[in-house]
Amino acid sequence: MTIHLSGHREQVILSLLRAGKFASSDEVIDEALRLVGERYQEPEEAKKSAAANMGDESLDRTAQQLANLRRLGQKLDAMPTAAIADGLSNRDHDRMLYGK
Repeated sequence: MTIHLSGHREQVILSLLRAGKFASSDEVIDEALRLVGERYQEPEEAKKSAAANMGDESLDRTAQQLANLRRLGQKLDAMPTAAIADGLSNRDHDRMLYGK
């Protein structure tokens, strides 16, 4: 397949190469196609595809850990708060201490 680039697109690729962001024009095209593929895939499929393409299990493990942390946060938010002698809840104290 032959691809013809407009002058502007060619300048964008050359600019990325000069800046050292990519080693070759093929890498630029590969990254662009990966991003387009992610945009048009379902979110879960995109994660699996990215993990498969990178051949790195740590990406999948990181995604699992983030999902676990989100679930934990949801469970903590659903827990009832207990009133403390100063009239503030545990959550109010946490917000004062940790800023959230």
